[in-house]
Amino acid sequence: MSPTPDQAAQPSLDALTGYRGRYAVAHRMWNEAVEAGLDALGNPRDVQQRAALTARRNAEALAAFRPVLEHTGILVSRARATLDQLPSSAPRRKWQAILDDLDHSSDQIHRILRTWQKAPPAEVTAEARDAALWPYLCSWAEHAAILQALVQQHDVELRLNLTPEQSEQLLAEVREARAEGRLRVMMSWHDMAGRRITTVELPDDELGRTIAVQGDLDTPTLTVLGR
Repeated sequence: MSPTPDQAAQPSLDALTGYRGRYAVAHRMWNEAVEAGLDALGNPRDVQQRAALTARRNAEALAAFRPVLEHTGILVSRARATLDQLPSSAPRRKWQAILDDLDHSSDQIHRILRTWQKAPPAEVTAEARDAALWPYLCSWAEHAAILQALVQQHDVELRLNLTPEQSEQLLAEVREARAEGRLRVMMSWHDMAGRRITTVELPDDELGRTIAVQGDLDTPTLTVLGR
């Protein structure tokens, strides 16, 4: 039996989710360490230490992204296929630009790594390589939630894998974040049954969870479909 589109994309989605979580931890730890190393005027007390912290963050981001390398093509192409089915709109054009940026970032990451693997330039250190990769790794981390939402858009019904207790807990977290203005709304659309589906992301979620909810975000009838 051939795998369903959802099954085919799941390893790619899992790899991206893992990257989002590891990137978030590395970036948070870097921020905390850098802030701890500032003097009263906001300047680094030890410039070399800060450079070492940055090099470590960049290296950890690359290590976290390596499992995603083989999946970048399928993730972007599947997201584009989903986007092609949506009507023309300002959000659609914005998402198209994001996918273009991810495509470009992916090309640059692969190019830099191929060049390094063939013959590491004597004058280019691993730290310099990782620094060159950093902006592209950032792009994938920053747009990962939207990419996941696009890939998953037509598969929400296949992921009703939550127990009633888990659904209630997630719903409480969504409502709390919404009330405090911290909820990140990713995408919203109407499915074939006419239901309003919205994908959201909880703030400061190192698990990189994208949650699908049904209904208006500000009404008592809001329910969690899956994640």
